[in-house]
Amino acid sequence: MHVHRVLYVSSPPDLFTQANLTAQLEHILSAMLSDVTCVSELLSSLCPPALPHMPPVTCKLLWLHALKERVSGPMTKVRELAPDLLAGDSGWKLRQAYTAVINTIEK
Repeated sequence: MHVHRVLYVSSPPDLFTQANLTAQLEHILSAMLSDVTCVSELLSSLCPPALPHMPPVTCKLLWLHALKERVSGPMTKVRELAPDLLAGDSGWKLRQAYTAVINTIEK
């Protein structure tokens, strides 16, 4: 069994620098925005899947509920854990897209 050791000449790389955290948070916001955009496209272009053992209205309601949970779960977490993320420009875009999707679902 070989044990590998990593020797650092100066100091170990700091994974939690402000620049790294900012980049990761921007990546999270952009992933959330793309997910909300995907749900918006699903709402406008596709019909809900038809299940043979359920009436069409029930299928549509279940589909809409699942889409709402898909976008509202992560948004709730961001609002609880890091509300300052939504204060920036990308946060504003995410809030606008999220509000539009929720309003479309609740019609």
